[in-house]
Amino acid sequence: MRYNNRKIIICTAGLFLAVTIVFLWTRVWETTSNHELSQTETKETNEQSAANPQGFTHEGNQYRNTTYGFSFALPSMYIARSNSLGDDSEILTFDDGQKHSFQIFITSHDEPLITPERIKLDVPDMVINDVRTATLDGVDALLFKSFDASLGETYEVWFIYKNHLYQIMTYAKQESELNTVLDSWKFI
Repeated sequence: MRYNNRKIIICTAGLFLAVTIVFLWTRVWETTSNHELSQTETKETNEQSAANPQGFTHEGNQYRNTTYGFSFALPSMYIARSNSLGDDSEILTFDDGQKHSFQIFITSHDEPLITPERIKLDVPDMVINDVRTATLDGVDALLFKSFDASLGETYEVWFIYKNHLYQIMTYAKQESELNTVLDSWKFI
């Protein structure tokens, strides 16, 4: 059983990293090419997301995910996207169409706790610095900084809730912005 968990975490971490690189590269490309959404386009996109049957709504300043049972305050200028990977895994992306973004990768996980040591067993090359712990609506979370050659320094929050591993990531320079979002996190 331990081998299967290791294999799952290594595969999901690799997939998460690949999707994150593509997502963040796209954000940088759009920013450098002066691609910005107008307020009208942003409103239309948010309305489409709210009507979208992907298991979430983003109306006003509230994001609500009915598939995994959580909500949080999210500025209305952010766009929420969901990409189901099958096998009970999903990547949620949030960005303001400019320079601010974060991702949440969710996958099945059958262990009750996540620790730096556990991550290192499954992903030995992963950089884990400045480790702290916090509570997210009553759930213990692991907060740390990491580094990727293509992304630079990242800020990550990992936790387990109802047999799912949540990996939340943004650029390290956006740590306080992500923490503000996470301060409003509620399990529903």
